[in-house]
Amino acid sequence: MDADLADAVFRALDDERRRLAVRYLMEETDGTATCREVAEHVRSNSVDPPADAALALRHALLPRLEEAGLVEYDPEGGRIRYRSCEFVEDVLTVVEDERPTGTP
Repeated sequence: MDADLADAVFRALDDERRRLAVRYLMEETDGTATCREVAEHVRSNSVDPPADAALALRHALLPRLEEAGLVEYDPEGGRIRYRSCEFVEDVLTVVEDERPTGTP
């Protein structure tokens, strides 16, 4: 894996809300969901939920995930698609294993 790509993935996954969005797309869907579905999941599972989860998703969370190549977002259709990546899944597994019990 290219070092720049690895850095982009780590930056994208350094935020709990972005990890929640990616995990939701990986584990709870067929890899595709609406912005509203992902925003609701982030809002209801975040330790520090944003006041407007859909706005935060569109303007803060999705741009970083797209930049790293982890998702594709269609703003016209309001759909988000996870771009499967074994490295991302490995990173999330390690992060999951290191989280204190009872945290999202």
